[in-house]
Amino acid sequence: ASGDGEFGGNLENVRLANEKDMGVFIISAYDKGGRLYAPSNKLRDLTLPEFEPMEYGSMWLWHHSRLDEAGSQPHTIVCGAARPSDLDQPIYAALNTQTDETATKVDAVAARIRMTKVEELGEDWVKNWHAGVPNCSDAEQGTQIGNMVWLSNAIKVFGILDFAKDRYATLENNAAKWDYSKSKEDNVKAMGPGWPWMPGCAYDESRD
Repeated sequence: ASGDGEFGGNLENVRLANEKDMGVFIISAYDKGGRLYAPSNKLRDLTLPEFEPMEYGSMWLWHHSRLDEAGSQPHTIVCGAARPSDLDQPIYAALNTQTDETATKVDAVAARIRMTKVEELGEDWVKNWHAGVPNCSDAEQGTQIGNMVWLSNAIKVFGILDFAKDRYATLENNAAKWDYSKSKEDNVKAMGPGWPWMPGCAYDESRD
């Protein structure tokens, strides 16, 4: 949800952790993974009839070593439940994850999503959208352009506008705290522990 670059996320970190034999702990997979508990119609169309979005979100993580060409694998998923029924789909997914039939279904959904990305964005854009796009580490005022472009892609492919608004609101909150009279380093320090979790500032037309 806070990543950008070639993979539109934090895949490089997952791969590096696997290389170092470190466990990978996924926080709020069903929220930061696209508000899967309140999916858009377009997202459900992409995962059905094989899975509901929360089921597929679980399966995508548990089958990650097959889906990722580098074979990286997350290990633990957090499921935040507001009510007991919120656990239904994750539990159902867990009970059915290690079957050949499930693997076939996961591959079918993954292929359908890949095809939709190409249809909506174009093959060249899917492969190269990140090239030359700065993120908060590159931009002088911490503007998280890479994540903004990724969110735009997600809206077009999955129809998850509400999710994108939620994520962009964090960038707006960061921007509201930014003091342009101070250096970038001082501003980042002033953000405290929140910056590493969701780094970057929203676009400011008067500055960027």
